[in-house]
Amino acid sequence: MRRLIFVYSYGMGGWGDMIKGLHTAWCWAKATNRTLIIDFSCHILGDIFPQHRLPNPTNTLTFSAIDKVGKITVDTVREFDHLQSITICCNWFSVDSIGSVDPLPFYEEVYTTLFPLPEPLPERPYHVLHCRLGDKYLAEALGCKSDNRIGSFGRLKGILDDYNSQAYPRTLVCSDSASALQKLLANVPNSFTLCPNPYHFAYPNKDIQSHLQDIRNTILEHRAMTHAESITMVSYSGFPISAAMFRNIPLIIWRDETKEPYTDDMVAPLRALRKN
Repeated sequence: MRRLIFVYSYGMGGWGDMIKGLHTAWCWAKATNRTLIIDFSCHILGDIFPQHRLPNPTNTLTFSAIDKVGKITVDTVREFDHLQSITICCNWFSVDSIGSVDPLPFYEEVYTTLFPLPEPLPERPYHVLHCRLGDKYLAEALGCKSDNRIGSFGRLKGILDDYNSQAYPRTLVCSDSASALQKLLANVPNSFTLCPNPYHFAYPNKDIQSHLQDIRNTILEHRAMTHAESITMVSYSGFPISAAMFRNIPLIIWRDETKEPYTDDMVAPLRALRKN
C-alpha cells in the first residue's frame, strides 16, 4: 500500500490550521494515488482519535510544508513517487497546490469517516459569533504574548450592538477566552455555547491532559459551526474560516470597526468551485 502520512503535532496551529493542512494532504494523496494516513501520535488529539495514532510512528519527515503556501505543490509530492510511504506536515490549503483534484468531497468526509463524533448537533437554525482574542491572552500560549488580535475589549460594544440589531433567533458564541465568552453570552440574546472552557491546543503544556474534554468540545464547536446559517468573526481566525468552507456559509469579519464579507486566497477559489 502506497501511503501519504499526514503528521500533526504541537506548533503547527490549532484545529482550523490542522483542517486546512489535512485538506491539502487529502488532495495530494488523491493526486498521487496514495492512501491517506493521519498521525496524531505526538499530540493529545491521539487520545481523542486513537484510530489516528500509529503503533510505530515515524520520526522522519519526507518534507515539511509548514507556512510554505505557494512554494510546495503536488509536483513536490510526485518527486517521491519511488517511495512506498511519504510523511508530511502542512498547515494551509491552496487550490493552486493540488493539481486537478476536486477538493470539495473532502468536506463530506471530515466529520463522517475521518473524525466521527457521536454527539448530536445543536437544534438548527443558528448563527455564529466568533471572537478570537489572540494568543497574548492564552495561558497555554507561553511564547506568543504579542498576538493581540482583538485590539481591545472596548470595540466589542459596537460590534455587539450591530450584531444584535440583526435579531438572529439563536446564536452559537465562540471564543478562545472564557471571560470573553461570558461577555458574549451575557450580551447576545438567545445565545449558547458548546465550549464553556476554551483551550487552545496548538501548544505543548504540562496541564494539557486535564483539558481533554475542553479540547473535544472545541472540535464539537467547529463541527457545529459547519452547520450555521452565517458566521461573524470579531477578528481573524482560521477556525471559523475553515468551518465556513464546508457548506459555503456566509462569512463576515470586522475590520477597522466596519464589517465586510471575508475572503482570501483560499476562500475565493473554493467559493468559485461551489458555483461551478
